[in-house]
Amino acid sequence: MASKSNILILLIFILGMFMRTYQLVARYGYGHDGDLASWIIKNVVVDKHLRLVGQLTSAPGIYIGPLFYYALIPFYLITRMDPVGGLGLSVIINAASLISLYYVVGKLHGRKMAIITTFFYAGSYVLASTDRGVVPTTPVVLWSIWFYYAVATGRLYLSAFLLGLVWHIHLALGLLS
Repeated sequence: MASKSNILILLIFILGMFMRTYQLVARYGYGHDGDLASWIIKNVVVDKHLRLVGQLTSAPGIYIGPLFYYALIPFYLITRMDPVGGLGLSVIINAASLISLYYVVGKLHGRKMAIITTFFYAGSYVLASTDRGVVPTTPVVLWSIWFYYAVATGRLYLSAFLLGLVWHIHLALGLLS
């Protein structure tokens, strides 16, 4: 028989995923980021032009890494190059963020704090709205959770790996380290 706290965390996870997936396709905004991702993915898949850089940042001449766009390729292929396929990656990252938050906070601060923290993250409309995007900054929350864990536990290899991903996610994360 499942304990009450296991049922509670399952309900919190369901709430978090509901907040992040409700009418996901219907409310998907085909905007600049989807257009840019589509061009980059078309360039890689159709034109066979591998990329070493991703999109240009707001600072002239500074580009982010291409890892996010390469991660989108399978989802674009599944949806026959429809940008809405990128939502699949977003959903996976969001599920990983919810699970990671519960795990990391539980390891560092106990199960009760993990349940409370995960509940607030799962049920926050603002965070859920932000998490629904298909943009290179989508993995920022997941990265931040694991960076917090790496720093709190002194895991040098994990810290180094995450610092290596800064170029691919968001250059401002470098300021945290």
